[in-house]
Amino acid sequence: MKTNRWFYRMLLSYLPVFLVSITLVMVLSLASLGIVSKRMALKMNEAYTNYAMEVIDGTLHSIEQLIYKEIETNSKLKQFFYHSQWDNTYYTIREPSQKMLEIITTIPMIDSIYLIRIDDNTVLSQNMSSSLDQFGDKAFIESMIGRNFPELWTSRRTFSEFPGQEKQKTVVSLVKRVPQISGGQGMVVVNVNTDEIEKIIAGLTHSDTVYFKLADGDGHLLNSSGAAGDLPAETAEAAKTLSKVKSDYTGWEIYSGLKNAGQFDFVIRSTYISGLAGIAALVIGMVWIIIVTRRNYKPIESITARIQAYIDEKNGSPLESPQKDEFQFIESTMDRMIEQSHRHMAEQQKYMSLKRQSDIRHLFEGGERLPIEEWRTSGIWNPAWEQGSSIVALVEIDHAYTFNRTYSGQDKLLFKFALANVLKEIAETRFSEVWAEWITDRCLGAVYFGPNGNGSTIFSEQCAAMQEQLREWTANNLPFTVTIAIGEAVSSLSEIPASYSAAQKALSYKASLGCNRLINHGVNNGNTAGEVYEHLQTIRTIARSFMLGEAWRDDLTRLFEQLGGGMFSNEDFRSLADYFQYHIRMEVMKLPEEYQAVWQQVYSAQLTELLEQSESFGELLPTLESLLEAAHQELALLRESRGKFALSRKMRAYIDEHFSNPDLSLVHLSEAFGVSSKYVSQLFKEENGENFVDYLAYVRMEKAKRLLVETDMKVQDISAEVGYMHTFSFTRVFKKTVGMTPGEYRKQREG
Repeated sequence: MKTNRWFYRMLLSYLPVFLVSITLVMVLSLASLGIVSKRMALKMNEAYTNYAMEVIDGTLHSIEQLIYKEIETNSKLKQFFYHSQWDNTYYTIREPSQKMLEIITTIPMIDSIYLIRIDDNTVLSQNMSSSLDQFGDKAFIESMIGRNFPELWTSRRTFSEFPGQEKQKTVVSLVKRVPQISGGQGMVVVNVNTDEIEKIIAGLTHSDTVYFKLADGDGHLLNSSGAAGDLPAETAEAAKTLSKVKSDYTGWEIYSGLKNAGQFDFVIRSTYISGLAGIAALVIGMVWIIIVTRRNYKPIESITARIQAYIDEKNGSPLESPQKDEFQFIESTMDRMIEQSHRHMAEQQKYMSLKRQSDIRHLFEGGERLPIEEWRTSGIWNPAWEQGSSIVALVEIDHAYTFNRTYSGQDKLLFKFALANVLKEIAETRFSEVWAEWITDRCLGAVYFGPNGNGSTIFSEQCAAMQEQLREWTANNLPFTVTIAIGEAVSSLSEIPASYSAAQKALSYKASLGCNRLINHGVNNGNTAGEVYEHLQTIRTIARSFMLGEAWRDDLTRLFEQLGGGMFSNEDFRSLADYFQYHIRMEVMKLPEEYQAVWQQVYSAQLTELLEQSESFGELLPTLESLLEAAHQELALLRESRGKFALSRKMRAYIDEHFSNPDLSLVHLSEAFGVSSKYVSQLFKEENGENFVDYLAYVRMEKAKRLLVETDMKVQDISAEVGYMHTFSFTRVFKKTVGMTPGEYRKQREG
């Protein structure tokens, strides 16, 4: 019968440790609770002390704000200080006294208020009017005058309104100058009875265990009830101050604490004792664990040593030393071995994929010696392929910019894997063999090998049918399309680079032929290769017309018709797109800043993204025209709102009609429109982005270029026709604008 001796041994070994741990947790919990309670009590006491000071400050501040407002706005108080304006004592004495009595009645905390007039040393309170010498608070007033009426709340002091008055009051006073800045007329003194302040403090606490002390700036107590100094001797001795807060407003300090700190100290001492007991229990538990662990580890120590010795012998050094127990050691060793195996397999797969890509590129590019024997050994080469015909096909993912931005790396790998597998499956269904690898991030290269005896024409037709089937399947089943180019059929391996070059050349015409289609080699046979430079002037014209707010759509349509009639490579397409974007940006930069802002904020980024996404002229035209139309409409509204654009348009129309006049100048134009020549120059620069001279030269050169191409007129006659009296001036401007002389331009266009 199986016995669980090891189980019971381990259970009995660690059970005391469990009990000690439970005890430790309970003791430490009590200690933590005591510490937390102490901290919370201190925080609450500090928060309550702050609150008490805020209440006192708020009350005194409200009194100060009221007095400040009355001094500034109440005419009854001002009547006392500016008494020369009123001869009647009713205005200078009675009404101010009544106003002070009204303030005292409104705010019960205020014991008394009196006004001091400097020019005749007269004092007015709510009860009396007298000279300074006969006023009971003379000493205080003289001290304030000597200190230039400092605006502050004083420390505790005694106050009597009449000289020799036996019953004096304990107050704190607020002094305010009149007027506020200079104090040249006198001051206002507001006395607040300290008994009222004590009532505020008493209203904040009713506890028999907590006391508050409020001291002024000189350290004198402003309250008596609840202060530690006023407690019985034995209680005052046991009192403990917990919090002290100083007011930034009055400079007073408030102290708070416990009237009897004995109980509080007892709780704290109990907490410390609990903590020490917990530490003692922890030490005992640790010693017990060490003893028990050493005793229980010995039976399995030899097993761990043997495992370690085996690993050392096999690897020369340990993979990992046992840090906690032999089970974790064994588990971590196995995990590491499995991880190394998976990593090795992944690296091997990655290496084989990169090697196959390198091998097929080697086959496409050719060389002195192909590693056929190595390919045979690795299993990627069939010896029968060396005898038959072969054709290279290139499958390119359309709109790679959108494809890369839309899908994650994992999704792109999945789509490309599916596309390559479908290509191979289609070849298998037609009894054809193929070697296919991704030669770039977006292009799948494939070599089809035909059986012996197949004619090149039949084999080419069969390959074209397979590529068309692949294209249709992709369009129907994947969220993107492909464009496929087919090279010519060749009969030997050494000719495969020629088939690859033919497929590359065919694929390069995707910009002219469009996406999602099959392109056979020699597609440009019989078609005229497009010349990029022939269309650069048209692009500049479109950009200029767009900038000027003139008609540009017909020129854009005509440009794309001309581009569609030629065979332009993808590189030509990119060059023309970049050239178009550059000139649009340069022309817009000539416009005023508000026009530039409209373009930069909305349409510049849209145009950049549109040109990046587009891969053919056919798909670019409608979206480009729509974008430019939206921008044109918004800029047109902005032009019309400025008010000057209509006059600018009339001036341009006048120039377009009279450009052949040699006397056409700023002066001529200003006289024709009844404005100054300086205004004409400024208007042209603001609304058209260029000065008058450049615009006139542009119009004349455009007409001259048409005459040079469409007629046989001499250069001298053309010069006079476009408004130049001297041929050398015409030639100089033409070369500066066009980049060549008129004769060179005519020869180039005729060629």
